[in-house]
Amino acid sequence: MAPSDWPALAQCGLGLVVCLITCVATWSLVVQAQMESLAAHERQEASLKATYRQRAAQAAALQSWRDQHVAMTARMSALRDRLPTDSGAERLLEKLHRLGQAHRMQFEAIRPSKPETKEHLSVVPFEIQAGGRYHDVAGFLAALAALPRVVVFDALQITASPRHESASHLPPELRLMLSAQAYADPASPPNPIAEAPR
Repeated sequence: MAPSDWPALAQCGLGLVVCLITCVATWSLVVQAQMESLAAHERQEASLKATYRQRAAQAAALQSWRDQHVAMTARMSALRDRLPTDSGAERLLEKLHRLGQAHRMQFEAIRPSKPETKEHLSVVPFEIQAGGRYHDVAGFLAALAALPRVVVFDALQITASPRHESASHLPPELRLMLSAQAYADPASPPNPIAEAPR
């Protein structure tokens, strides 16, 4: 029997079932696509929230970073002001010589080397060879350490002077050999410096 021969109630029931199946199939296809889109948007939302939290933390720390930048810039400027210029390096060697004389040091040599230009600094290496009594050498080294200039001491060697080893009634005389580097601002690189007077 064909569906057209069915009673009206059965035809209506079949029509409702077909409509219901069609609606459910269509709805599930549409809803499935929307559910996938919703899941993708939820993942994107979680990612955006994490990014927001990270950037909010960075924004909260921004003022602190700015303060640190200002402090570091001021410190860098202060350190750069301490760097000797071309004439400052010569004055530094003269100052070393005067310090040695003030502490009764007997200089054998103050030998500056050729200046080297590095990334942010110009470096003037130099060597000092001098002699003096124990307290004079200690006072000279303390005065060197108190200099306001940026000077780095690489090697320091103190030995007993051979000419005073046999005379035990005299205070011991020491021989000082010192390698150091004076730093200068690269904006005004230092020229080679003549040896200081002895």
